[in-house]
Amino acid sequence: ISEKAWRLSTSGYSSMFIMVGDEVRVENLLFNKFRFWGSRKLARFISFLLLGRYKTDTVCHTIYRFKLKVNPNFGKDIYYLGFYEVGTIHVINNVLRQGDTFMDVGSSVGLLSFIASNIVRETGQVFSFEPEESSFKHLVDNISINKSKNIKPFNVGLGNENQVIRIYKNRGCPSMVKEEETKLVENVKIVKLDELIESENIKKVKLIKIDVEGFELEVLKGAKNLLDTFDAPIICIEYFPNRKIFSGESSEVLKYILNVNTYSLFILKETKNTISKLVKIYSIEEIQRPDNIFCFLPSHFSIVNPDIFE
Repeated sequence: ISEKAWRLSTSGYSSMFIMVGDEVRVENLLFNKFRFWGSRKLARFISFLLLGRYKTDTVCHTIYRFKLKVNPNFGKDIYYLGFYEVGTIHVINNVLRQGDTFMDVGSSVGLLSFIASNIVRETGQVFSFEPEESSFKHLVDNISINKSKNIKPFNVGLGNENQVIRIYKNRGCPSMVKEEETKLVENVKIVKLDELIESENIKKVKLIKIDVEGFELEVLKGAKNLLDTFDAPIICIEYFPNRKIFSGESSEVLKYILNVNTYSLFILKETKNTISKLVKIYSIEEIQRPDNIFCFLPSHFSIVNPDIFE
C-alpha cells in the first residue's frame, strides 16, 4: 500500500482510511462492503484507537464526497466512521432524481440534506428545517463549507400551529417532548408546513424526511394539504413503537399517514443502518423496533427504482 493509501488526519479531520481509488474507507469496507462477524466492532475499535475520544466540534470527512461539521451530541458515527444510516441513504439514492425537491424536517447538521443536494443538483431544491440553535449553526456552516447552492435552511420547527414552544436539550437529540426536569431548554419557533409551502411558492415535493423526536404527528397535521393530494410526496418518517410523543399515542403517527391518503408502509428488512430491501408492512403491530418507515402512494412505484423493494 502506497504512502497515499494510508492517511491519518491532523487538525481535526476524522480520516483514518484505506484508499481504494480515492474514496473508500476501511470503516466503509468493514461496515458495508465486506462484513463478517465482529467487523463492525473492529471498525469502531480501529477508529477510536487512532482518533481518540470525540470531545469538541469537528469538521469530518464522509464517504459521500462532502464534509460535515458535527458536535459530540450528534455526529459520533460521522466522526468515527464517515457515514450514518446507510440503509436510509440507499433508499434516498434510489428515490430522488436530478431536479427533484427534498424536505429535511429535523435536519440537524444536514447529513441527509447534503446527500439529497448532490442528487437533485442545481436544478433541484433542498429545504432543511432545524429549530435547535447550535445544530442550525452547524447546518449553515456546512452549507458554506461545501459551497452548496441548492439548500435553503430554516431555523424553525414544523408543527400543527404557528407558535413558540420549548425544546428540551438534556438528551442526545433535542426534543419537544419533556421527559424529566431540566434547565437545558430553548424556545423555538414552530410553523405550519402547508403555510410555508405557499409562502415559498413550492410546487411539488418528491420526498420528505421527518425525524423530530416525538413531534412527528404535529408535523404531519400541519402538512395535511401537502399530503392529501394526488402528487403528495414519498415520506420517510422515524417511528418508535410505544414511545412517548408530544400528543397522543405513537401509533397515531402511522394511522394519520394511512388515513390522509392511499399510502402503503414499508420498512427496511435489516435496519436503517444497513443496506437492505424494503418490506411491506400490513399492520402497524408488525413494527417491533424503532426505525424509519417509508410511505409510498401507488403513483410512486413507477418513478422509483423497483430494485429497492423485496
